[in-house]
Amino acid sequence: MPKAYLDSCLVALENRFAFITSDMHLITATVLSPHGLKWLKVARATNAKLRFDSEEVLLEKVKVYLGTLVSEVQPLLDKTKPSAKLSSDPSNLYGYDDEEEFSDPDWMVEFDQHLLRTSSLQPTLDASAYWKTLPHSVLQVVALMVLAVPASSAPVERIFSHSGLICSSKRTSMKDDLLSAFVKAKYNYLPSITF
Repeated sequence: MPKAYLDSCLVALENRFAFITSDMHLITATVLSPHGLKWLKVARATNAKLRFDSEEVLLEKVKVYLGTLVSEVQPLLDKTKPSAKLSSDPSNLYGYDDEEEFSDPDWMVEFDQHLLRTSSLQPTLDASAYWKTLPHSVLQVVALMVLAVPASSAPVERIFSHSGLICSSKRTSMKDDLLSAFVKAKYNYLPSITF
């Protein structure tokens, strides 16, 4: 193939998939997964046109993105924390300790520890299960929120396609509620279990 054609195809590919290099949610989810930053070398080697930043720049961007998420989640977690725990010391006047029950480590330290652990983790490890095994912290809550967002819109596209098949030219007078009921019946159907 001519080089000009290949270059134009690579430019079209870069334009089509440039969000991969700039979508901070996607990059953060990848860094929070057991892959950590292992994917970066492979991405640079196989996708020369998809320009990823250096490891240091990417980590700084991920930390800024995580910082905004942590600042949004932290007040919500603070509301759910008990203010003090009951004291077992009978000489305490009111029966409560002055110390708080939970002491969250700094999320940046926990994030750095995660990056160190990823070198020994298997890439096939379930990311959500991995974060659920770690001690409860604000970074754990944020990581589970980030990882809960699907990376693909394929299920939604499948539902739209099926809705188009239901709402055919022979069913032009169908109302929204009936179409909704058909779609819900199709995608919420659980086969009966026989013993």
